[in-house]
Amino acid sequence: MAEKLDTLFQLRLHPERAEDSNPARRQFSYGEVAEAIRQQTGDRVHISRQYLQMIREGIRPGNLSLDKVVALANFFGVDPIYLYEPGQLGVEDEARVDTQIRRIDEQLKLLQSMRDNQVQWLVGRLLDPSPDGRERISRIIEAIRSLEAAIGPAPPAAHTPPDTTDG
Repeated sequence: MAEKLDTLFQLRLHPERAEDSNPARRQFSYGEVAEAIRQQTGDRVHISRQYLQMIREGIRPGNLSLDKVVALANFFGVDPIYLYEPGQLGVEDEARVDTQIRRIDEQLKLLQSMRDNQVQWLVGRLLDPSPDGRERISRIIEAIRSLEAAIGPAPPAAHTPPDTTDG
């Protein structure tokens, strides 16, 4: 759950700080998330900022109760099933659940990549060509995907831990 929670913190930017030059300051603080969850649930669900930080850093396991999982998912705008680990739900159709989790994860990774300046530049350039040009670009992208699938995944990018102060 640590990796999933980290992804969600990176993607859901604070609206008042979304343009900050420091990527870590764009994110919600643990205290802000904890308080928002408390308010959204009418004081029914409490998750401390310290507990959120420990889960995100992998210090504590993410064995959260259903109400906390739902509250976190609602705050970050994802299906609650995303925050469960494969095999944790004990449902009959585990393969379907795993597929759904992978699909959500792929969508979140796509969103994350869209924040990359190079991708934004590329998307801007893709909007310019004629319909025929866009079709050619689409075929090139599909060819690249096929090549990447044949070679395997690229190594993960270096990760800089965010500033986790509530300041």
